[in-house]
Amino acid sequence: MKKYIKYIMFDYPYVSLKIRYITKKIFLYIKYYKRRTREFLLKISRKLYINKPKVLQFPITYKCNFDCVMCGMQKMAKEKDIDIHDIEEILSNKLFNQIRSVGLNGGEPFIVQNLEDYVKILIKKLPKLKYIYLITNGYLTDRILTKLRIIKSECKKHNIRLTVSVSLDGIGKTHDIMRGRSNIFNNVENTCITIKNNQKEFCDDFGVICTITKHNIININEVDYWATKNNVNIAYNIATIHKRLFNEDRYEDFSVLTDDYYKLLTIEWFYYKFKQTNSEQYYNLYRYLLDNKRIAKCDYQNDGITILPNGDLSFCATQSKIIGNALSEPANLLFKNNILYRKQLMENKCAECSHYSGTVSINKYEEYIRELLQAYNYRLR
Repeated sequence: MKKYIKYIMFDYPYVSLKIRYITKKIFLYIKYYKRRTREFLLKISRKLYINKPKVLQFPITYKCNFDCVMCGMQKMAKEKDIDIHDIEEILSNKLFNQIRSVGLNGGEPFIVQNLEDYVKILIKKLPKLKYIYLITNGYLTDRILTKLRIIKSECKKHNIRLTVSVSLDGIGKTHDIMRGRSNIFNNVENTCITIKNNQKEFCDDFGVICTITKHNIININEVDYWATKNNVNIAYNIATIHKRLFNEDRYEDFSVLTDDYYKLLTIEWFYYKFKQTNSEQYYNLYRYLLDNKRIAKCDYQNDGITILPNGDLSFCATQSKIIGNALSEPANLLFKNNILYRKQLMENKCAECSHYSGTVSINKYEEYIRELLQAYNYRLR
């Protein structure tokens, strides 16, 4: 049998290429129909009862040591964050008993002196918790490393996977400009390299997140080269209007969507990244920029909730209005009484949002497959 396979592969290369192409196509369509079946079953379950959220966005403070070009959170820096005991009270509500994943961020979460205590509360009050995603600007290197050792140990005890992401928006001065503070890049780079080289000590997964604006798109290849050179996973997102960040008044200054030149550069960048990696995330962002319409699935549409640093609740952090304060009213009632608003939010706002761009939505997945196969077929030739 091996003899015949070798004969086909070397003496009939066209047949070999065709077999590889068909195999790839079958694999992609099997994946597609599995995903479609899962989506269908989820849709039925949502019609039968109101789903409790499974994903929690949890910015624990408005305070930050940076003033980023795409963020207006400094307006809220003087606001008092709710006490950790109030957080424990909020999370005791039955609305949160199905939460599996928590995004822990800020502001800058490592400004909070007792950050590890917040993690312990999450573990204590969320019985289904499996994943914690911690996002930091990476500047407070010593404190970050010290706290991460404690947090990683606590997560390991309870079989919770800890992912750490550092915001890295450029190399050298480009990063400083993006983050609104001078001479910060070396600290951030040191944090990244130390965590990467000692990852088992600090987290289960590590990567950097790069937010694209007019200020860094021209030099974006420098960040990509840095990530490749240091073997660090990198993800990108497009800076846009974000309710939690209070950045609407800065939009014209930072957004690549407000200038055709910067928008074209960004389209080219994500198309290049898609062709290089076949990643659904890059395909989503490329198509969003090209068509001005979202094709990515978002966990927050049906399964998400956000607790803001003052106890306010919203469905998502980017587009949702505040639906109430969980210290004043039970969280489950606020959630249930605003289900109609969530439906309106999904119908009117989700299509224009670029955030949380992961997998391709099921109704666009066949287009993604066709793009992949076209590129794959070209490479085989």
